[in-house]
Amino acid sequence: MIQVIGAIAGAGCIALLLYLYRDTGPRVSLALWIPFLWILIIGSRSPSNWLGLSASVSQSVRYSEGTPLDAAIFGLLIVAGLAVLNQRTRGITAFFNANAALLLFNAYCVTSVLWSDEPYITSKHVVKAIGDLVMVLVVLTDRNPVQAMRRLFSRAGVLLLMGSLVLIYCFPAMGSSFDLDTHRRYFNGVTTQKNELGVISMIFGLAALWMMLSVLGERKEQGRRKTLIAHVLLLLTAIYLLVLCNSITSLTCLVLSSGVMLAVKSRSIQKNPSLIHWVMIGVIGGALSSVFLDNSGLLLSMLGRNPTLTGRTEIWKAVLSFDVNPWIGVGYDSFWLGDRIQTVAQRLGYAGITEAHNGYLEIFINMGWVGLALVSWTLISGYGHSVRLLRQGVEEGRLSLALVAVTVIFNISEAGIKNQSMI
Repeated sequence: MIQVIGAIAGAGCIALLLYLYRDTGPRVSLALWIPFLWILIIGSRSPSNWLGLSASVSQSVRYSEGTPLDAAIFGLLIVAGLAVLNQRTRGITAFFNANAALLLFNAYCVTSVLWSDEPYITSKHVVKAIGDLVMVLVVLTDRNPVQAMRRLFSRAGVLLLMGSLVLIYCFPAMGSSFDLDTHRRYFNGVTTQKNELGVISMIFGLAALWMMLSVLGERKEQGRRKTLIAHVLLLLTAIYLLVLCNSITSLTCLVLSSGVMLAVKSRSIQKNPSLIHWVMIGVIGGALSSVFLDNSGLLLSMLGRNPTLTGRTEIWKAVLSFDVNPWIGVGYDSFWLGDRIQTVAQRLGYAGITEAHNGYLEIFINMGWVGLALVSWTLISGYGHSVRLLRQGVEEGRLSLALVAVTVIFNISEAGIKNQSMI
């Protein structure tokens, strides 16, 4: 009975937040439902997982093959997205003209199927990666792209974050797990593990802060007060979940990227935009030094990490022990296929690892130095776009710059530049 009451109360809170997010701004295309459903899936669990159809399938098989149900749903969404983009060719051309690095990186991912050990499985991973790009394009080619972004962040954020609270407190068997070895309970909400909950909390928390600052700068906006309340509640929910799930990497990224977003709004930077570079150097440099230059482990200890980043350094050593082509890798998102996933488990003494826990290392083993160069070019290009937006006084520049900081910092200890990652 208590669970039912709690679920009803949670549903009421979700309905209230969605009501507060109702706006009278520019209309967006109904096609926004396509990336909305996509982000709900990659931000939580696969459809087969929700239905309990993947419980008997091993982690390695889920990673490599997936399930027919998931493949069908992802396929339908990609086809629907492509159908929408077929009517927006002018917007697509403009996007790729401004993002040549991203286009080349995706083309290289497709090409890497040629030297993969498992070309069929790799091709399926590449299709999903292209699906991510299709969803982004559906949003950014909308007739009102900024409004589409806000609507996507707000609606999906409410459902995923508030839904996580409902599962954690009303249905703990789904929203949390208990580790018999450490005798600790870990909270995962709508996702499958705590770090994934940390990622969605970080992303939607950052988006809520951006939307909140935008509303504060638009003092004559109709319905400003209720929208502002919704942004604040979503941000507080994200922070609470980050503390609850103890995802240190995501919490640190949210704090640092929020600092970047607030700093660029200061009068000193608005008068002297070149200071933006020093802000980014300080934030990213501090994150890097805490991991690679702090030999005493003091900074990591203050963040609740041990000097090995909870075993990540052992994972890095195990992954680097494989003989992969240093220039082109083993193919996009293909390292954890075949016997390598079992070999890594044997070397570490435990199973369940399907990523290198470092985004740059993950790119290196899959795509080699060529892939790393293309990713670096993409990040640098994105940073350049962000700075230009800020100098032009465009509000989205703050979010763009903060997301660049998040991507760079997050990938130091997690693999965020990979197939269907929220990053």
